[in-house]
Amino acid sequence: GLLSAIMLAQKLPALSSLPSPGKRVVVYDRLVPPPPPDNVVYSTDVSKYYLLGIGHRGQNALKYFDVWDDVEKASVAVMGRRDWQPGKMKEEDGRITMSNK
Repeated sequence: GLLSAIMLAQKLPALSSLPSPGKRVVVYDRLVPPPPPDNVVYSTDVSKYYLLGIGHRGQNALKYFDVWDDVEKASVAVMGRRDWQPGKMKEEDGRITMSNK
């Protein structure tokens, strides 16, 4: 997905046909772009949370392409699984359960 686009933008040679030498990778998505990571909606509406676990291989890939710091700034560490019961909307209503693997 997006990391592939970042990889292509970093690895492809510069395009000399552009007005200013650069690279061009276009990402198409059927959804409108989400609010920026620092938008207040994420701290006031848990229905806007998008919980995505990123393991060490994913973190290493993000570091390799020099985007981990931006991802980490917009992230919250959760040791285990975080979930809300239907209808619960407050952050304090979330429940964290540890994996028993």
